[in-house]
Amino acid sequence: MQFIKNVFKVCLLAVISLVLLPQLSHASDNSNNGISTSFRDDTTIIDSNYVDETYLFFTGFGFSNAASYAYVGGVTTLEAGKSFSDDGVLFRASAAVVDYDYRTGPAASEFKIDGDANVAEMMIGYQKHFDKTGFIPVGRATVYVGPEFHNQHLSSADDGNRVQGSEFGLKTQAEIVFNLTDTISTSALSNYSTNFQTYFASVKPAYATHDLLIGPEVIVSGNESFDEQKMGVYVSDIDIYGPVKARIASGYGRAARSDDSSYYIDFGLSLRY
Repeated sequence: MQFIKNVFKVCLLAVISLVLLPQLSHASDNSNNGISTSFRDDTTIIDSNYVDETYLFFTGFGFSNAASYAYVGGVTTLEAGKSFSDDGVLFRASAAVVDYDYRTGPAASEFKIDGDANVAEMMIGYQKHFDKTGFIPVGRATVYVGPEFHNQHLSSADDGNRVQGSEFGLKTQAEIVFNLTDTISTSALSNYSTNFQTYFASVKPAYATHDLLIGPEVIVSGNESFDEQKMGVYVSDIDIYGPVKARIASGYGRAARSDDSSYYIDFGLSLRY
């Protein structure tokens, strides 16, 4: 029964997001010459220092001069009596919306196409903690796999864009966290979806100071029609109220295929209990 309740809570949050998030994703109306459909996807990293929590809910939004997006989701343990500090099975669900536009066609008759994307996923995972062994530091690793739905809608038909329409496929995700010292850690996340061959990967070293995590971040993402690389800085674990924490990140990105560059800003909130 507890298993059913946990899954229901996370799924309910994801369903609600499909109604609310389209209103948030239009925070920016920008154009570029590429096709930006990726969104931040590394907010489910569970730090090894959290000991008693069994739920993680997260939400956020971001924008650049290429796109705007919003997302929401959650992670929970599925085994009775276990928390995020234990090895065990996890359930993850999330949803996101992305709003973007781009220009296409010959230079003399170039025109703008508006696009929007909706993504929803549910995955089962397994988390494993490990102690320091030889050169391997204290940390944890998690792998997920599950179905994903991805819809891309364009305002006008574009034969040169392979990312349009709806696809239902499989998504995999891997996370790893290393606590190198009492104040220095690093985390990495990567995922891949068969829908439009979408991928995302990030590496985030962190320095803990004054109850905050501060550090640089490197992100690569893309799909069949778009590739982007980002470098920036972030501050996370900002106390908001009780167990609610905030994160802010900002930096610079470059779209490889269109050779465009832009700033990016991302805000996020998380709740663990």
